Amino acid sequence: MKEIVDKLDGYLHSIRRLAKDNCDYWAIHIEVEDDIEKAIRDYFAEAHIETEVMGIKKVDYDIIEKHFDRFITKHLTTNTEDQIYMLLWDIVEYYGMASTQINPDGPFNPLVSEGALEITVKQEEPFHKELIYFLVQIENQAILTGLGIRA
Repeated sequence: MKEIVDKLDGYLHSIRRLAKDNCDYWAIHIEVEDDIEKAIRDYFAEAHIETEVMGIKKVDYDIIEKHFDRFITKHLTTNTEDQIYMLLWDIVEYYGMASTQINPDGPFNPLVSEGALEITVKQEEPFHKELIYFLVQIENQAILTGLGIRA
């Protein structure tokens, strides 16, 4: 799964270029031993920028779509609706590839069918004026995705 997350991270980086490079998008692979909230807090406790987790809540795909619109779509240099749809749907499909790699009988699109955990954070020295994370857990692994608009 790590290889798929690395590819998703690269894809998100290329979309960043279409957003005039004033946004940041990234994906990180996380191992989940027991408790997902503990794994999230442990990840941020070790981050290179001092980051405090302010909240974790379950959200459905409709909320993720709103985040995609606010953090990605509104910043893209392309405005062709079909192109934007395909760019965003490609992101969704990476979660599906990761899911079926771990469990071929599991959900193909866990981001759509299962939703995600939305994580709000506060950073000591904010680089982004807006920042949101969401996490999709797939069995004992997870994909943490960050979307940020630079200050």
